[in-house]
Amino acid sequence: MIGFIIALVLTALLALVAVAVAVSCWLMAWRRRPRTQGPLPHPPEFPNPLFTTPEPVAEPSPDYLS
Repeated sequence: MIGFIIALVLTALLALVAVAVAVSCWLMAWRRRPRTQGPLPHPPEFPNPLFTTPEPVAEPSPDYLS
C-alpha cells in the first residue's frame, strides 16, 4: 500500500513538472511576437526573388511525357 502512495505522489510531481515546462514554453513563444508584417528583408546584393520577376515564369514540360 505504501508503494502505491509513493508511486502516486511521484506521478503527480512528474505531471506538475510537465505542466510547468509546457506553460513556460508557451509563455516564451507568446512573448516573442514578429516585428514586421512583410517578407524577410534582403540585402541589395541579393534582392527578394518574389519581387524581381514581374510576371510568373512558365514551368518546363516534364520529362516523363516525352
